Amino acid sequence: MRKMRLANLLTPVIYLITDNAPYFEGKPYDGRMLRSKIWADVDKDRCGTVPGLFKDDFGFASYAEYITQAPAILISGENGPVYTGSEKIEHIYSGKNLTDGEIEHILSMFFPDVRLKRYIEIRPADSMPREYVMGYAALIKALFVNSSFVLRESVDENSITEAKAELAEKGFDGVIYGTPVRNIINNMFEIAFNVLSKSDAEYIKPLADAALDGHSVREVYREKGIYL
Repeated sequence: MRKMRLANLLTPVIYLITDNAPYFEGKPYDGRMLRSKIWADVDKDRCGTVPGLFKDDFGFASYAEYITQAPAILISGENGPVYTGSEKIEHIYSGKNLTDGEIEHILSMFFPDVRLKRYIEIRPADSMPREYVMGYAALIKALFVNSSFVLRESVDENSITEAKAELAEKGFDGVIYGTPVRNIINNMFEIAFNVLSKSDAEYIKPLADAALDGHSVREVYREKGIYL
């Protein structure tokens, strides 16, 4: 749960530094963090931050309840997918031993920024060129194998929503959780360079150079004249 909470607190920053959406619906897009905006408009009951995640007693059973108390949307029937409307998952599968395939399907029908499966899936990063993807992977590795990176946990889901709105409006000049986002970014990459091996640290440089200079991936490519 500590990892889940940290990953969720980081989602606004990840949306910002990996932002790589220069176009939307065939037109240039001048806003920030389009990926965050799109997911926010998909389904408020199964996107964003898992409700109650920051309560002291939140655990695996709480996550399971979050899943089972929601509609299934679709299930597999004998003749193909079956739309289940507003019927809750717990009612659809009541008294039935679920197969691994059914469990995987149910979990895949939820789209929070941080999704719990057999692993923790951190989902906010945008699609990026390979060198930035490798840098992002190295950054996540560094932050989650090192216990020295800490963000305030006296927050709730609303704090994360507010942080996303702040960064969407102000970008790298934003202040989230009471701290300038540039300070958080500097701390993230300082830790990453300190804990990663020399070979892994090489991967992180393109993303670090951009973020520490106050640029998203999209902005780097626009400056190069690639995104016009």
